[in-house]
Amino acid sequence: MAVHESHVDIEWCRQYVVGLLDTWEGADADQRTRLLTSIFDQIEAAADPERGLLLVGVPKGGWRPFFEYVVAQRETRLELATPTLAR
Repeated sequence: MAVHESHVDIEWCRQYVVGLLDTWEGADADQRTRLLTSIFDQIEAAADPERGLLLVGVPKGGWRPFFEYVVAQRETRLELATPTLAR
């Protein structure tokens, strides 16, 4: 997937993630794996004594602008475009 930093691509990624979240509950383990690997190159888990389980996802290159956008929105304390992404 070729994702660029334009507003249109950010919106496409947002819609994709919202769709993924809507699909998640009804998906089996194999389907969930495919959903996650469509976005992430790697997901690591580590125990954090203060916060419990800490998951770190490394997005595929084309997804980086989207996640950079989401992080920037949170760092500037602006509301995300959808409550689903805020979870």
